Amino acid sequence: MKKKNKEKKWHASVKKSVFCMAACLTLAGLAKPWDVHAAVLGEDMKQGNILELQSGDWKEDYVVLNPTETNVGTSGTFVMLNGYYDRIMFDEKGESNAWEGSSAQKYCTEYYRKLPVTVKDRVIGVRTTDTESGSAWLDVSNIDGTKTDKDKVFFLSFKEYDAYRTGANLSSGYKWLLRCPGTDCSEYHDYIGVVDNDGSIHNYSIEHLIAARPGFNLQLPSDICAVKTEKDGVTVWKADADKLGHTYGAPVYEWSKDNRGCTGTIRCEICGESIVEKATVFVTSEKKPTAKENGMDAYTATFPDERFQTQVKNISIEKLPSKTETKSKKITAGAKYTIAGSVYKVLSPKAKTVSIVKAKNVKSYTISSTVKIQGKTFKVTQIEAKAFKDSKIVKVTIGKNVKVLKPKAFAGSKVTKVILKTKNLKKSTIKNCMKSSKVKTIQVKVGTKKENKKILKAYKKFFKKSVLGRSVRLF
Repeated sequence: MKKKNKEKKWHASVKKSVFCMAACLTLAGLAKPWDVHAAVLGEDMKQGNILELQSGDWKEDYVVLNPTETNVGTSGTFVMLNGYYDRIMFDEKGESNAWEGSSAQKYCTEYYRKLPVTVKDRVIGVRTTDTESGSAWLDVSNIDGTKTDKDKVFFLSFKEYDAYRTGANLSSGYKWLLRCPGTDCSEYHDYIGVVDNDGSIHNYSIEHLIAARPGFNLQLPSDICAVKTEKDGVTVWKADADKLGHTYGAPVYEWSKDNRGCTGTIRCEICGESIVEKATVFVTSEKKPTAKENGMDAYTATFPDERFQTQVKNISIEKLPSKTETKSKKITAGAKYTIAGSVYKVLSPKAKTVSIVKAKNVKSYTISSTVKIQGKTFKVTQIEAKAFKDSKIVKVTIGKNVKVLKPKAFAGSKVTKVILKTKNLKKSTIKNCMKSSKVKTIQVKVGTKKENKKILKAYKKFFKKSVLGRSVRLF
């Protein structure tokens, strides 16, 4: 079977360029998971795609006619040569258009014999029994590749071409041979069916030189290890015929943050296909912690899939605190605590009340209703003198539990606006609280609109300069 290089370059241009692209990715060892894919027959690899096979120095690409069925409907993948190498006569003797014994049949037999062993071993031999409306002429196209090398590879029949011509986009721009006539040629045995340049079927002399495009059926894995590329809008799958199955690297394991879950991943070194499996994790206490030593828990992850090994992760447990560490210092009246940047003084441990001594240095400061000291909740009921001195605070919101504003509470500060969310203030508890301050306005914001109006009316009776130590606008 002599190759016509000039014809191959023109009519099979897809083969050469796609192979170069795929080879650069895979054969040079540069393929990465984001460049490649696994080809699931019928899902990823579809009708009309190109399957490019390689085995050693041999390479060839084929049009996928049916990714999941043979030409007789059984399980397999039906392919046909993409482009052509040779122009041949259907029958060099000029005797008959019958497939059996034709030059075309011999050509296909030789094509099969020259395939690499790894490809040849996957070729499926089938037997056809085409008849139609009682016409005898279709019998000349029947093949039987179930017994010998003969008919393992064949040309398409008219019916097969008609079934795949649209889905596989078989219009080629050149003429190529079928294995049977395009019409009933029972009276003219020296004509054979040919796919014309525009994809239509015509009959030509069996001694006419026409392009040969052999096809055959393959038994492929349902999930092929293949490199995916695109050429002129056509999906091309490049696969090593010697390694159609995946070659998985060493597993990679990843534990969850709480170590209660573990995931194993293996990735194909050729195409990037991944298998991810979740483990069953159980925990055993290897060593209990004491006040002197850390403890240890062992997390064991087991996988159903034999390709993943059991994983064990040991987690250290902090030693137990000593008795002196666990004993909290007693909270006493007058004790000061810094919480979230503010300093508080305990007024009554029993009543759980505190005052704000020094506010956190922020422009807008809110006195919360409560704070936590050693896990216990204390109400903030009082603001000490000069609690905001030398800070950048300009607005203060006073919480609902505050009852006392000590004299000069706002002295030496930049505070100009105060918002009251408390309704517990009295004339006797705010004496001179605004003395030596810059406060200009006090806004009352408590409860409902009706309740706020009531409190504002009450406050207006004693929020005066003579009481506050400074004239302010109350609203």
